[in-house]
Amino acid sequence: MIQIFILFLAVTSYINAAAVKEESSVDIPTYSEPCKKNDPELNQCILNALKVFIPAVAKDGARHIGVPPLEPFYMAEQILTYKRADMESNVLLKNIYVHGATNVDIKKIRANFDNKEKIVIEADVHFPEVFTEGSYKMDGRIGNFILNGRGLYNMTVVNVNDTLRMEAKVVEIGGEEFLKATKISSQPDIGDVKMHASNLVNGNPELSKVANQFINQFWRLFYAETLPIGQEYFDKISRVLVNKILLSIPYKQLIAQE
Repeated sequence: MIQIFILFLAVTSYINAAAVKEESSVDIPTYSEPCKKNDPELNQCILNALKVFIPAVAKDGARHIGVPPLEPFYMAEQILTYKRADMESNVLLKNIYVHGATNVDIKKIRANFDNKEKIVIEADVHFPEVFTEGSYKMDGRIGNFILNGRGLYNMTVVNVNDTLRMEAKVVEIGGEEFLKATKISSQPDIGDVKMHASNLVNGNPELSKVANQFINQFWRLFYAETLPIGQEYFDKISRVLVNKILLSIPYKQLIAQE
């Protein structure tokens, strides 16, 4: 489920790209007045701009600067490997669709661009409900209970409160400065989860039903156990996507310096 949160820190970083196009600049659509680095209301400016930007690109994205459609958000595949104590799994998710993430309520933004070696952007967000679906292949176990399923899955996550944090630095490429994410983290607090995976115990419908019931009943235990590895995947996957965007736009266009 961690893929739900990937885009929002990237959006926070480039939303206010300046409208003035210089010789070395990228032609970026401007959805609101650009925010200024030294504006005492910088955080509120970014927050207001985000609330305009997300619905504007939700359906079609902004592909020329690397932003895919957000509703639904699509990932071709995701590989997850976990091994600890009495739980282990190797999971391949494919054709992943995430619905509802654009209904995010952004509560607060905290941005600090003072230090080019450590720029920090944080966002407190709330997701009322997010639904994700796709196909999966899994080999693993919970204790002595073997899981070797493959089929379709879906999951509904409700009442998610999260603080997204991006640390970045300014780098020079070809004589031009760009922003590069160095670490992205997420601390989601989830209200409830409901999931279903077909054929969870390969070829055994009754055991598959029991396994689904068990996971839904004890999801908090699984979530707490797998959160650290999920956060590692989130950081790795997010930085790839975010930097694809950030390294295509000169830093001077991301936020007005005066």
